[in-house]
Amino acid sequence: MRPLGLLVALLVFVLRAEPVDACAAFGPAGPVTIAGEEALIVFDAARGRQHFVRTAAFDGAPSDFGFLVPSPSQPELAEAPAEVFRELFAIYRRPESRRSRGALRAAGGGSEGEVEVVARELVAGLDATVLRATDADALRAWLQRNGYPSSEPLRAWLTPYVTKGWYVTAFKLAPGSRRGFATRAVRMSFDTRLPFYPYAEPAVEGRRGRPFRVSVVAPWRVDARLGHRRWSTAVAFADRPGDRLVSALRDAVPSEAFDASSWLTVFDEPRSIRPDRDLFFARSDESSTVASTIRRRLDVRTVSASDEGSGIGTLPDVRL
Repeated sequence: MRPLGLLVALLVFVLRAEPVDACAAFGPAGPVTIAGEEALIVFDAARGRQHFVRTAAFDGAPSDFGFLVPSPSQPELAEAPAEVFRELFAIYRRPESRRSRGALRAAGGGSEGEVEVVARELVAGLDATVLRATDADALRAWLQRNGYPSSEPLRAWLTPYVTKGWYVTAFKLAPGSRRGFATRAVRMSFDTRLPFYPYAEPAVEGRRGRPFRVSVVAPWRVDARLGHRRWSTAVAFADRPGDRLVSALRDAVPSEAFDASSWLTVFDEPRSIRPDRDLFFARSDESSTVASTIRRRLDVRTVSASDEGSGIGTLPDVRL
């Protein structure tokens, strides 16, 4: 249906509860809504490798929620510093506007019939299980047995990734993690032919828009596409910030993935309503810079390891 290497998706849900729509879910204590999300994609074109950092804030999040992220190859996981999004904003904000990786703990892999448990890790306060399956129904059954939701839209969402042999990483809050509204930033690194963002979501009714911003670092300025069509969201900033970009990314992604000649292209969508297609990025025919149209920071209050239990970041602060 879509080119190999261009598919990825992200589903946020409450464990043991059925998702009501793509941007909200209901658990024992009520609805969970994504208040805002921000992402960084660094594409190492020479190695065909993407480093993907995402953070999100939630309204009404209980202690038992998580999310699924498919990827075309087995991901390496690490915690990323929350400061990277603040430092990027300092680079791309409109001029007239005012204004360490976490330790990994591997728990080994295993196999359960048609679902292979490739690895288990603890990263950024989340339990992460990397899965690979040969059948979408078997994968859905595994998720259900392990406390994740199960529904027909979820099976349909999983099917193309299972068919193409992708991995699915299931995240959930680790026992003892702070019960808050913001996730710590997690970096996923994996091999891919083109940089992309997990944009597609299960087909459900009642979707609501949410703030979304993605910064793409690559050897060139990029254009964004939904499937084979150009994304209607315009470029909000594009330039080669030089040493400022190197400084901003120095602790977030491997240094060999970028340099002072890299481009930073930013897309900003105040009310993102997700379709059934994934968002991917290709080299633009344009090589001119784009002056920033972004006045305010989209602050989802990502917390760091030192913030655990401090109350910092417990309320989402999304400013547009």
